[in-house]
Amino acid sequence: MSKTPRITIEDLALMVKKGFDASDRRFDAMDKRFDAMDRRFDAMDKRFDTLEAKFEASEAKFEKIVIQDHAPRLKRLERKVSLV
Repeated sequence: MSKTPRITIEDLALMVKKGFDASDRRFDAMDKRFDAMDRRFDAMDKRFDTLEAKFEASEAKFEKIVIQDHAPRLKRLERKVSLV
């Protein structure tokens, strides 16, 4: 006869509980990593918002400069083409 240890229901329940506890600790570690990633993405979003605002302001300034620069030229061309 082999000397196989007998496992009771309580032993089995304890083994299952230990397995779930170990899994729970791993998920906690993953949650912390995802929280860190979320914070980094939030910081990146803020930086992109700042860059976008600066770009839009620069774009408006650029358009104004181009329009001011080209308006007299366009007026001259329009006068010449329409022969007015």
